[in-house]
Amino acid sequence: MGQSRGAGVFAGCSLRLTIESVVVDSFDAGSWLRSLALAAVAAIAPIVYAAGYAAGRPVPAFAALLGGRGERRNVLDCALGGTTMALMLVAVEAALGLVFDPRYRDIPFASLTAATLPFLVLLFATRRPEGRRAFAENVAAAVLGMSAIYIVFNESFANWQSVWFCAGLIALAFTLAMVRDAPSSK
Repeated sequence: MGQSRGAGVFAGCSLRLTIESVVVDSFDAGSWLRSLALAAVAAIAPIVYAAGYAAGRPVPAFAALLGGRGERRNVLDCALGGTTMALMLVAVEAALGLVFDPRYRDIPFASLTAATLPFLVLLFATRRPEGRRAFAENVAAAVLGMSAIYIVFNESFANWQSVWFCAGLIALAFTLAMVRDAPSSK
């Protein structure tokens, strides 16, 4: 219980920085959209992952959520999977933006922390299903991991925000790599 409470407190504190950065970091339509998407994921993730923690449900693989296996999906699985997909998409966008066009980009360390930390806690608090590693999540984990290595050396270790952001990318890459594509129970 203490583990989830600590994650919630830290995610809540990071959410305050996230909301503040939406106003400060946004200067055109694209940056407003990016900042609002990151803030939305950072606000929703702790709530959805807390519900998954309370129910003891692991995050479903993207393929299981989107695929045509014909399985019934409940609301919690859709919320967990949808939040994870949104988190992965905004993290990949932010990471690749800093890799390919880092000039005049702010580093969204607080929003990534607020969204990733509850996911990391859920990974360790729930039992993962047996099965092979999920393909889409492994590809995203590889992109995030390689981006983190590039960003931390490009920005240098003197930039604490980039080091924090890269630690968040590595944590997200690790959690995505641990998602299993559970076989059908039929």
